[in-house]
Amino acid sequence: MVLRNLSKIWSCILNGSRNIFKIDTIDKLIIFATLFSMDIGAKLLKVFHGSVNFELTKYAKQKLFIIYLLLVAYPIVDEEDNAWLWVVIRDLHTSFIMLFDKYSIEDLPSQDQFLIIQFYIKIITVLKVEISSHIYEVLRSFFKRLYTHESLSNMF
Repeated sequence: MVLRNLSKIWSCILNGSRNIFKIDTIDKLIIFATLFSMDIGAKLLKVFHGSVNFELTKYAKQKLFIIYLLLVAYPIVDEEDNAWLWVVIRDLHTSFIMLFDKYSIEDLPSQDQFLIIQFYIKIITVLKVEISSHIYEVLRSFFKRLYTHESLSNMF
């Protein structure tokens, strides 16, 4: 609960118009990505257990972008000094699997689906995890919809 509150507090600070806080070091990125990973993982577990609905708010998207940036920076993150970080990221990965197992992302707006799939692909790439046949079908289905959706298929 304390970590969830910290996540909310820091989201407000990062979005405050008077407060400027830059994530300008790898250490800050690690701290915020860890904090936000725990928060999003906890929210996904609540969705899985049916206590809240899943939606990607502006703040949730911002948190995913910060975590994504950490995943992009993976090659420069010292794995030995930050072993705990990858435990948290693996837990977040597990939370996404639980979400995919119970709910379809097809009901979400296309942009949100794209963000979730992009994020998930990055996480499995960094963690080097095998995907289940169900996750494979989730990904295949998304890309098929992307290809056949008229307004999306013309993007490229």
